[in-house]
Amino acid sequence: MLCELHTGIPVYGTLERPIHARNLVGEIARIKQEHPGSIELAVDAAVGEPWEIGHISLKDEALAPGRAFYRRLPDVGDLSITGIVDSRENQRKNRGDAGQGLAHVYGMAKTISSFIGQWYKEKL
Repeated sequence: MLCELHTGIPVYGTLERPIHARNLVGEIARIKQEHPGSIELAVDAAVGEPWEIGHISLKDEALAPGRAFYRRLPDVGDLSITGIVDSRENQRKNRGDAGQGLAHVYGMAKTISSFIGQWYKEKL
């Protein structure tokens, strides 16, 4: 979605070319090589408590991917945005309407992309 805004912001980790646990280390190295000295903003979906679903947080720290699944992965970025898309309880019980969940995630992704695009334009 951010690519569609034509901001010129380099975007890594799309639906077509995702960044995941198996390619994370190599992708981090590639990003650092292609954009030395750049500020990296990492965006990810996460699970939380039921009352947190829909919350979007911006932190002045790296993203710690895989934490919910107890995976040891390297931190990503200098700043991070996290969207809570489901609850731990729902993940454990594997319940819920997938279609409704995707619509919710899509809406959050649009909000985050719009925010990043507006922020970037103001910085120019």
